[in-house]
Amino acid sequence: MYTLNNSNILNMVSVGFESITVSTSVVGLTAANLTRDQKPAPTAAVIQVLTNSINLTTDGTTVTNAVGGGTQRDAAAEFVVTTMSDLKKLRMIRIAAASADATVNVTYLS
Repeated sequence: MYTLNNSNILNMVSVGFESITVSTSVVGLTAANLTRDQKPAPTAAVIQVLTNSINLTTDGTTVTNAVGGGTQRDAAAEFVVTTMSDLKKLRMIRIAAASADATVNVTYLS
């Protein structure tokens, strides 16, 4: 994962978008968005946390809603996932202290 100003994405184009509700159950990216018949498959994604905070992992470990249960990203955070492997393994959950679900927007790039 990298910050939004990562030079790895400068020459990429958008190939898809989705909005995901992150609640008390672990979620990943929608599998259909990672393999496309009509468009090139994404190789990176810009992810924006719109509301509330989430914990996330991209290494295949189990993410939890507890403090230290993954990398925490708060509302208004933006980050980039830059490999297909990490896109497939991305897991997110709302942090325990949040009183409502989080929403994240995902822009897929290729």
